[in-house]
Amino acid sequence: MAWHIFRKDVRLLWRLAVGVSFMHFVATAGMFRQGHFGHNTIFPVPLLQLFQQLAFLAFGFLIVAVVHQDAIPGARQDWLVRPIRRRDLVLAKCLFILLLVHGPVFLADLAEALAAGFPLHQSLAASVSRSAYLFFSFSLPIWIFASLTRNFTEALAGGLMAFAGYVAFQLLSHSLYGDNNFVIGPGDAAAVAWITESLQLLLFLVGSAVILRLQYWRRKTWVARWLTVGIATLCLLMQYVPWQTVFAMEKSLSNDPAAAKNTSVSFDSGMGKFRQPSSPSFETTAKQHALRAAGMTSLSLPLHFYSLKANTVLKSDRSVFHLLSSDGSAISVNGVNDLEIHEPATGNSDARVWQTVYLPISTYNRIKDAPVRLEIDYSLTLLTLSSSSAISALNGDQRTPGVGWCKTRMNDAESHVDLSCIEVGNGPSCGAVSLEYVPSGERNPEVSSCAPDYAPYFRGSLSSGVLTRFGISLPFRDPAGLAPYPVDGHKLAESQVVLQTYRAADHFTLRLVIPEIRLRDWQAD
Repeated sequence: MAWHIFRKDVRLLWRLAVGVSFMHFVATAGMFRQGHFGHNTIFPVPLLQLFQQLAFLAFGFLIVAVVHQDAIPGARQDWLVRPIRRRDLVLAKCLFILLLVHGPVFLADLAEALAAGFPLHQSLAASVSRSAYLFFSFSLPIWIFASLTRNFTEALAGGLMAFAGYVAFQLLSHSLYGDNNFVIGPGDAAAVAWITESLQLLLFLVGSAVILRLQYWRRKTWVARWLTVGIATLCLLMQYVPWQTVFAMEKSLSNDPAAAKNTSVSFDSGMGKFRQPSSPSFETTAKQHALRAAGMTSLSLPLHFYSLKANTVLKSDRSVFHLLSSDGSAISVNGVNDLEIHEPATGNSDARVWQTVYLPISTYNRIKDAPVRLEIDYSLTLLTLSSSSAISALNGDQRTPGVGWCKTRMNDAESHVDLSCIEVGNGPSCGAVSLEYVPSGERNPEVSSCAPDYAPYFRGSLSSGVLTRFGISLPFRDPAGLAPYPVDGHKLAESQVVLQTYRAADHFTLRLVIPEIRLRDWQAD
């Protein structure tokens, strides 16, 4: 009987299904044609991303439409009169969602990856991972929600109420608790956000089984509605799991738990006071003006990290600062997760850096001459070298395992070499790139970028397909003429871009206690 219900739904909704599929294929083709540098498409990338989001809106509408073909609430449905076994009805709807809703998205993702030249097994793995993630995080909630309503009008009204409730919850929670101690809001939580997200999906998966059972087998609509509200609230509260708990879970999943066992940190006053360069960059100057406008000032604390291995990156996932006055009272202070230490192959296992701390100017002026106690709790990740490759600096075109398909070009201003890579699934979490003149081995200053995501599976997003794009610009000429580079425009023809990527090996914590410090001594000049 499930097959007959499925065929009936196909006859009634095939035009809508074809239209939604067409939107996905058009959006995917448009995103693919943008190439490495975004110039190979007739539509701007933001417009394509908006179109892909509209395609997923139609995707959700199709799910609601097929569920409402045999609505659960009410007493005049055809499937009740016949009657039809509830299991067959559930299987028919699930079959339609998997084949006619998710099937085209999966095929579009797979075609995009194969068209980009990636091997079948890698393309298939990423496409399956993204489809599974979309089903549990997007399609299943819409299916549950549609089963609680009689028609599209009820579904639209319920959706608006749910959105209003979500906004109210977020506003209330932020006003009551803020962001400091929870995995919500701040960018430093993005690397481990997959853990709370997975917990939410697991909770919702269990709740969905209960709700579908209540609706399709017992038709307890009001009970199912209140249960849905309760489960949705618990899922929202799940984002308030304390950072320490989430990071402890991430730590237990470390690939090499002993990689950073000897790493330690100390306050190194012998480094002296941090001084800005005589010709600060535009970004530095703009940040200073923004600080003053916000009524804030910054401190630069000299830190010494010990026992770092060669070819590693030490990345701070979160830094929590506790500033205590002489009487033990806490003082408001904000840290910055700008701690990112690259230890080269010739490293000496030690690194000296400055840690930035922000304080309100009024607070600083009040306690700047008094001795205070500073405690810093670091949540750190040690990343080890994953791959090292080189590609021609001009018009390079190369494929590297673990990195993807990379190309290089000179920018329009003839001041930078642009490197752009495409990888199927998750791209590298962290990378360091430099321009090297091959005949002499001279190199320009290294440019690094770390935006880690420690999720073991590929998620993607509604506005992107199965391909991950990343890149970086390498300067070789300063238009102002203030910063000469060893590798300049005249040497580019014989130069290469050296790319090193890193992967997470060990997650660990460190605690630094400075028993007595005077803030005046460490205010950045």
